[in-house]
Amino acid sequence: MNIKKKLAAAFLRLLGKGHSLAKLVKLLLWVWDSLSTREQARVLQLLIERVEYDGRSGDVAITFHPAGIKTLSAEVLEETAA
Repeated sequence: MNIKKKLAAAFLRLLGKGHSLAKLVKLLLWVWDSLSTREQARVLQLLIERVEYDGRSGDVAITFHPAGIKTLSAEVLEETAA
């Protein structure tokens, strides 16, 4: 599974499939390839607080910033409304 699919799955688990912010995840994945590297890095910095990797088991744990999704969703909604 690639990183985009892993992030999408993590977001959807966090938000719940019926949650309105799940639409943000779908939108983000839809536009991800059209974002510049700088924009992609900014999005990830807003959303992700920490990534931990266990080399023995191969597990990856992603800790999200508590307000990151709200901040990103507010910016996306503001830009789409303009």
